[in-house]
Amino acid sequence: MVRFDIEGSQNVEVSKKIKCEKSLIWQLERMEQYTDTHKANLNRSKERREVECLKVIFPALFRSIEEQDLIAGRLDFLPIGFGTVTSIGGVGHYCVFNKLRAFQREIEKEGKEYSDRVEELYRYWENQDLKVLYCKEILTETTIGRFIDVEYPMIATARLSGMMLDYHLLLELGIPGLKERIQKKINADPENEFYQTCLECLEIVTESAEALKNRALQQMEQLPETNQKRRQELQRIADGLEYLKDHKPVTFHQALQLLWLYALLAGVINYGRLDDFLGPYLAADLEAGRLSEEEAYRYLKSLWTMIENRRTTVNGRVIVGGKGRRYPKEADQFMRIAMKVCKNVKYVEPQFTLRLEKDTPEDVWEDVMEALGKGATYPTLYNDEVNIPAVSYGMRVDEETAKRYVPFGCTEFVIWGQSTGTPNICINLLKILTIYMNQGIDPMDGQFKLGELKPKKLEGIKSFEDFFAGYKEVLDYYMDLAAEASFSHTGS
Repeated sequence: MVRFDIEGSQNVEVSKKIKCEKSLIWQLERMEQYTDTHKANLNRSKERREVECLKVIFPALFRSIEEQDLIAGRLDFLPIGFGTVTSIGGVGHYCVFNKLRAFQREIEKEGKEYSDRVEELYRYWENQDLKVLYCKEILTETTIGRFIDVEYPMIATARLSGMMLDYHLLLELGIPGLKERIQKKINADPENEFYQTCLECLEIVTESAEALKNRALQQMEQLPETNQKRRQELQRIADGLEYLKDHKPVTFHQALQLLWLYALLAGVINYGRLDDFLGPYLAADLEAGRLSEEEAYRYLKSLWTMIENRRTTVNGRVIVGGKGRRYPKEADQFMRIAMKVCKNVKYVEPQFTLRLEKDTPEDVWEDVMEALGKGATYPTLYNDEVNIPAVSYGMRVDEETAKRYVPFGCTEFVIWGQSTGTPNICINLLKILTIYMNQGIDPMDGQFKLGELKPKKLEGIKSFEDFFAGYKEVLDYYMDLAAEASFSHTGS
């Protein structure tokens, strides 16, 4: 088995994370409870193991509602837990070993017995962390390295980044409607544990709404009577959360709250076409006089701040505009307010993204040019007239499906609500070319890195066509390795 450093960095963290608000002792006890739950469910189905562990961390990991928040939902993350991406927490049942070591050094100041308890956790997760299990199976001495080890021609990792959920379905059904849909599946197939655990996951959403409602009420009671504005904001949060436990959203605030809460619990870090998802609720509230544009601006600014505070470095996609929207008129109302927020706050996240087409209104173009001209990083611009045919061709889907394309993270395209396009393999084409030109030897370390292949000596190659054919053979070899590594990740 290849040796690798389990404490090596899993991703590049540019923005400093906000410190956990829980005490060190609380964090240790919660990680121990999570670990004990994982142990107790090792021999049960993976879905049962997952939901039992999720019950340990939610709603416990929710943070306090901050003074500027107009919806509820901030999370702490521990070095041990469950997630989908390394940007926040980790992948699957995870242990971020370098962060657990840092936690150990900090809690050791409270007494050596605490450090010993952390060490026990470390030893258990050495054999249970998903990435460790993956690396043990996939990494090699010469060809495949751990993400992000640049000494290798190819690096591999395990994650489920890039998920863009079907928020239309969430908002149209609400939590009760989703529960009803799953209950029908259970009635038709009572022995199916996956359906049962899905229902229990939705109960976690309901319990989280209840916990955040109570927190909003507690924080409201701590405010002086003179602070009526903030008391009303917290009451609106509490009322919305109470309503969403048993109803689908009706108002813009309720829809925004449900979408945000669900995204947090699902572990996703990109949010898709928010203009189309939330636009109808915004437009209805504006028309009925329940909401002013100024209030809508404040709601979106609050959302922008909460996305920024997650600090995922290269994610937080919010996409507006373009073809294929169900509610283009209402969506454009959302888009115009969101443009103002983007122009004024100038955050690193969310990655505010505008899909353009030939019929994009002229005033939107003017807003874009003004925002970029004043130094805002966003919006990033994507041309539907080019991208939709390209997605249709590249993904082998029809044009209507291609209109659902959304970029995430570093601009990888996925189809929202349908695909997870996570790129877990990186191939260094120039390094492979160098290795090929040196008969399989990497000049950086002198190791042979082409497996069973035996490339020709350069002096034996008489034409560019022969040279390129040999290079493609080497690329095929690494592409096969990449496919095997990706399949193993999916299967795990």
